[in-house]
Amino acid sequence: MSKKENQHNFYNKKDCDTPNIIKDRNGDICLAYCKVCRCAEGSLPTHCPREKVDINTQDLIYENKLDYINNKWINL
Repeated sequence: MSKKENQHNFYNKKDCDTPNIIKDRNGDICLAYCKVCRCAEGSLPTHCPREKVDINTQDLIYENKLDYINNKWINL
């Protein structure tokens, strides 16, 4: 898998009309939020698993108990 395929695909300014995106007073997106895995900020794994991550897994990532690196889930 190439480096680009490991990267998250974040929402950006052109996606500002997307529902449920947190924006600041100027309408700019405030959070790093991946379109693919649906993880944000502290729950972002190192690499994108290229599929939606459930909330329980996101909690483990946030708690630094789990990460996704080089196509593998890793217990920390």
